[in-house]
Amino acid sequence: MDYSDITDNYIKIPKFKTEVHKSALLKYLLSIDEKLNEAYHLTEKYREFNRTADIQNCYEEMEDIITLFTSSSLEQVRDIIEGETNE
Repeated sequence: MDYSDITDNYIKIPKFKTEVHKSALLKYLLSIDEKLNEAYHLTEKYREFNRTADIQNCYEEMEDIITLFTSSSLEQVRDIIEGETNE
């Protein structure tokens, strides 16, 4: 699934009779919690790798992702990458 255009639209909020741009809503939601923000950006980095990596750069980019995940402040993220690299 391609998430690159997720912030290109407005969301209607009928209760308040208004519309909110998705990018503004995303920015607001990510500002609520630093852990959520970190998890979102790590996930986006991995999605970008899946969309753009090719044979010439995939090893180097995967090493960068592994480094980001292992140095994460989120224990769950570190557990995921440690499980993947130990198999």
